[in-house]
Amino acid sequence: MIVDLKMPELGEDVKEGTVAAWLKQPGDMVQQGEVIAEFMTEKVNVEFPSPASGKLLEVLYQEGDVVKKDQVIARLETA
Repeated sequence: MIVDLKMPELGEDVKEGTVAAWLKQPGDMVQQGEVIAEFMTEKVNVEFPSPASGKLLEVLYQEGDVVKKDQVIARLETA
C-alpha cells in the first residue's frame, strides 16, 4: 500500500516550513518512528518521523523548498 506523507503541523500559527534535510533517500527502508526529514520555520526546527514502516518511494520537495501545511511531501510503500 502506498502512503502519502504530509507536511506536519509545525505550530499553532505556522502555515509553512522549509525542508532543512532529508535523512532518508528514495529506495531506503524506514521503520515507524524513524526520523526521515527535518523542517525549519522562523520559530522552530522539527524532526519528521515516519508514520509507518516501509520503503521510501519518492520525495516531492528538495532541501530548501518551502512547503505548506498538509501538502504531500513524500510517498512510502508499506508491506
